[in-house]
Amino acid sequence: MKKTINKNIENILALTPMQKGMLFHYLINKQGGQYYEQLSLRISGEINKQCFKKAWNWVIAINELLRTRFEWEKLENPIQIVQKEHILQTEFYNFLKPGIKVWKKCLENVKNKDIEKKFDLREIPFRVKLCQLEKYKYELIISNHHILYDGWSNGIILKEFFDAYNDLSNGKKFVKPAKIKYKEFIKWN
Repeated sequence: MKKTINKNIENILALTPMQKGMLFHYLINKQGGQYYEQLSLRISGEINKQCFKKAWNWVIAINELLRTRFEWEKLENPIQIVQKEHILQTEFYNFLKPGIKVWKKCLENVKNKDIEKKFDLREIPFRVKLCQLEKYKYELIISNHHILYDGWSNGIILKEFFDAYNDLSNGKKFVKPAKIKYKEFIKWN
């Protein structure tokens, strides 16, 4: 029998006690919204969609947790699998229509549909959407399952994204920040 090797695996780690609890709640009610998080930010200015995509993919490349999926079936203990690479499929929406009521309704619809979509933890539970509301007004919507990271990490991830976006927009090279590896954090927990 031939073994297949997934060449996109960087690491396989145990879950922290907190992650085990979240996985338990996920498994007993996959249709529930426990631990689903959605952050929505209003952004003013002109946005270059190519720089936007590249900046997010750079943030994913330097944050193992944004490349992590979970497995539990036919295993004695659940695991998290850090992929070497993951390209985010960013969704863009254009609501450049007259009237604030129109884009407000469209925006709420996008947010609600994203919530209804839920997450399959066997896939990376992280999504990004960008909605253009007016010529220089956007809404950035970031959705994730709390099993990946907590609310405190949003600030770090957003800073890295905006720094990367600004560097790309100005033709500068990325400078990889010094970080503790995800596996070291997991050991600490």
